[in-house]
Amino acid sequence: MGVKQLKAIFFVLVILATILTMLSLFTPGWKHFEYGRKQKVDNSTKSTLANTQYDECVVAFLILALIFETIILVVSTLHAKKFVSSTATFYFEAVFAFLIVIFLLAAIVKYSVDFRDKNDPLLYYEDDLSLSDFILNNTSISNFNFTGKSGYDYGYWIAVLALIVMIFAAMIGIFITVLI
Repeated sequence: MGVKQLKAIFFVLVILATILTMLSLFTPGWKHFEYGRKQKVDNSTKSTLANTQYDECVVAFLILALIFETIILVVSTLHAKKFVSSTATFYFEAVFAFLIVIFLLAAIVKYSVDFRDKNDPLLYYEDDLSLSDFILNNTSISNFNFTGKSGYDYGYWIAVLALIVMIFAAMIGIFITVLI
């Protein structure tokens, strides 16, 4: 496999990682709560990510990854169209790919650590009374158990998939820089 084919694979992987990063950034489901027989998806990217400091940090890392992915795509396109002819531009693309891996990894680790600290255990009512019913009816706190479960939802796993794709792209980018 030649350098041109590897660059094409690198470009396709970065496009895929960019799409996945955008999806993980703009999809609302990053965590879900399960209490009793009910399950609720928390729309955290729009509502809660802006409310807590750790989620703002996660959004910042995802936006940085998205910016660097866009830069790689623009530079790769310019290089393919012969607007930029220097081989040194691909060294920058490989470094940016490595930085994107760091940004995505930092976002996922930060969210994972803070998610476990802030969301477990989850309250649920023994008789399947929702938390809003508890607040509206002023039900006694003694009726609640601390055995509810919370977990990661599809937005989080899309970010993990974007990280995996970007790891492969970075490895191919580093391999190409060795071949150039």
